[in-house]
Amino acid sequence: MTIAKKLLFSFGGLSLLLVLGMGNQIRSSLAEKTEMQALSQVLDSGVYVAQTVHELQIERGLTAGFLGSKGEKGREVLMNQRNKVDDAMNKLQAIKNTSLPKLQLEALNALLADKDGLNTKRTAVNDLAIKPPEAIGFYTTTIKHGIDFMNNTVSVADIARASQALRVLITAKEFAGQERATGNAAFAAGKFADAAAMQK
Repeated sequence: MTIAKKLLFSFGGLSLLLVLGMGNQIRSSLAEKTEMQALSQVLDSGVYVAQTVHELQIERGLTAGFLGSKGEKGREVLMNQRNKVDDAMNKLQAIKNTSLPKLQLEALNALLADKDGLNTKRTAVNDLAIKPPEAIGFYTTTIKHGIDFMNNTVSVADIARASQALRVLITAKEFAGQERATGNAAFAAGKFADAAAMQK
C-alpha cells in the first residue's frame, strides 16, 4: 500500500469518527432541546395551576363564611371571587397542552373536570342547600388536583428544587386555608361545631 493510500485511509477513518461524534453530539443536543421544551410547557402550565389553586382557596374560605352566616354575609365578595376562579380556570383550559407528561396531564384534566361540579356546588351554596363541611371538602378535593400537578413536576435538579419549594408553599397555604375556611364558617355561624366534622 502506498503512502498516499495509507494517509487517505487514516484520514478517512478519522473523518468518519469525527462525523459520527458530531452526529451523536447533534442528536444529544436535539434530545436536550426537546426535554427543555417539554419542561418549559410544564412550568408555564404550573404558573396557571398555582394561580387557579390560589383563587380556589380564597373562594373556599369565602364560601365557608357565607354558609356559616346562613347567607347573611359576604355574598358580593363571594360572587366576585367566583369570577376570578372562572377566569383562572378558563386560562388554564386555554393553555392546556396535551403534550404535557402523563401525570401532569391527568392532574390538569382532573382539576378542569371539577369545573362542572363547581357550578353545581355553587348553586347549592347560593340556595344554602349544603353544609360548610361538604362545601369545604369539595374545594379541598379540587385544590388537591392542582397540588398533584405540582407534585409530579420536573426532573432537572435545580428546577425540581424550585418546583418543590413552590409545592411546599402551596401545600402550606392549603393547610392554612382549610383552617381559615373552618374558622370562618364557625365565626360566621357564631358557634364552633365539631372540628373533625368541619374538616371533612
